[in-house]
Amino acid sequence: MYLYEQLTLLLLNPKKGHVDRSFGGPDVAVCGAMIMDVADCGRAELRDGRLVPCAGDPLDDPFLQEVLTTIAEKPRRVRQVMAKAQDRIGGLFGSVTRPVLEDMTKKGYISHEHTSIFGRAHRRYLPDPDERAAIVADVMRAARGDAAATHDGDRLLLMLQASDAMKLAFPEQKDRRKAKAAIAAQQKKAGELTGTITRVVDETHAAVIGAIAAGGAAGAH
Repeated sequence: MYLYEQLTLLLLNPKKGHVDRSFGGPDVAVCGAMIMDVADCGRAELRDGRLVPCAGDPLDDPFLQEVLTTIAEKPRRVRQVMAKAQDRIGGLFGSVTRPVLEDMTKKGYISHEHTSIFGRAHRRYLPDPDERAAIVADVMRAARGDAAATHDGDRLLLMLQASDAMKLAFPEQKDRRKAKAAIAAQQKKAGELTGTITRVVDETHAAVIGAIAAGGAAGAH
């Protein structure tokens, strides 16, 4: 399972059956994770502040290939790639998580059921409890600085913080404080993250804060 799929699984509210949008920018966050996946596949890198493609075979994932195509068109800043990918994958409403959830259903990572709310058809996506619990446990290991944490666990922890979505994995405030302290310690380690990953985390955070601010401004009118 790619990083962006694991992040989508964490953002999926298991009780309500849809992606939790209470924190402002799940689509931006998932696009950021896609860029990380493309970089991890060795197909993109940061050069002079812009993402550029690296030689290699086409990617086997349609969403990651779309991100790679966006990068290959011309050198772009991370935020520009995120915005362009969101438009292309998310369509008119920019909902990247919707096609991702549909694809994850086809792959068997999650299931879905049809319900009716106020007479309107509604689809609920249901994550595998064990699969989601395993990902949350990995993120918690990363928060504790446990050597058993995986590469993905470390990055998911960073993306949850950048997305202002720590509550999804850490409902208890005391656990969130420990996680944030662990993140700060990780970021101080020399060579812990590549320039590409650092830039994606920073740009995701900035974009999510922008989405939250825009939502607040719209609600005030």
